[in-house]
Amino acid sequence: MREPFEPSAMARIVSPSNLISVLIDATRSHGGDRGIVALFHAAFLGRPNASDLPDLAERLLASDYIAHCSTPVEHVTAQGLIASWRRLGAAVPDLGIAVAEMLQDGNRWIVRSSLTGTPMGRFLGIEPTGRSFCIQAIHIHRLEDGRIAESWLVEDWSGAMRQLTRD
Repeated sequence: MREPFEPSAMARIVSPSNLISVLIDATRSHGGDRGIVALFHAAFLGRPNASDLPDLAERLLASDYIAHCSTPVEHVTAQGLIASWRRLGAAVPDLGIAVAEMLQDGNRWIVRSSLTGTPMGRFLGIEPTGRSFCIQAIHIHRLEDGRIAESWLVEDWSGAMRQLTRD
């Protein structure tokens, strides 16, 4: 007689990190560059509190990755991106990203999305108020050999400040 399936057994077999690893491999072989960019937004940017961010960065980003951000810092490495995204996730634990559109121009991918969340800690110099924000973001990624080599990340953080401080 066959033993009944126990859901907790699946959790021991398939951890979130293992599942992401399988998704990355499948995406590379079937989804190509579009899939890599989509996975970067869903699994990395959409999960700032995930323990596997360094592993994701290593698998999705080129070793000499550079991000050009909408913050005062001009260039950020993969390690800098991980650190800044973790700080964002600590302040806004429910941070979400919804991709609205992806466009391709050669080896560049343009992604229009929205970021949402409710700060639970000090964020943008503002103490938490229970208010949420929803802002637009434009990210442009240059891919090289199946990995993201360079990104331009522009998010409307001044719009988030306005939403969080409105009366």
